[in-house]
Amino acid sequence: DISRHRCCGKLFNTYLLLESHDEVILIDQHAAHERMLYDDLVKAVEAGRNTVQDLLLPYIFDVSYSEAELIDSHLSEIRSIGFTLERLSGNSYSLSSVPLALSDMDLSGFVSDMTELLKRGSFGKSALLKNSLMQSACKAAIKGETDITDDDAKLLICDICERRIELFCPHGRPIAVRIKKTEIEKWFKRIV
Repeated sequence: DISRHRCCGKLFNTYLLLESHDEVILIDQHAAHERMLYDDLVKAVEAGRNTVQDLLLPYIFDVSYSEAELIDSHLSEIRSIGFTLERLSGNSYSLSSVPLALSDMDLSGFVSDMTELLKRGSFGKSALLKNSLMQSACKAAIKGETDITDDDAKLLICDICERRIELFCPHGRPIAVRIKKTEIEKWFKRIV
């Protein structure tokens, strides 16, 4: 339970340092924030699956002939989760709306992820949505080496405690690492 720990600083403007009587916890501020944003996005999508955000200008992109065939064969699935995607001429497509929870997404990254999932044969509505949500959360999260204020660090820690989030970011990286006091004492030859 992180809530019983005392926040005692930051390392390299990337890791939050917490201390208790018998251990130290290092929290990766980016991974923790990304996890929370991802969880929020998932809840938003689950709460309003058909809520979409129209793009100011449609995103036009080209793919290869084989990628176009794959996209066409999954067009109804793509549309069913809130992406308004239309084939133009040749191998060009127009993306004119996205799920509201993904309104800040990197459209080029989305297209790349979508075509990669299709090529691997691991495409599905949930896989596409998960990849898109992960991408959006990662993009919006506090970056490593960002000097956040002490108040922001404490808010992040409080959020982690209150939400009891998973201890891994959506990409599978750990959010926190625990180091026991005895381990540190061994480093300094205080104990053997």
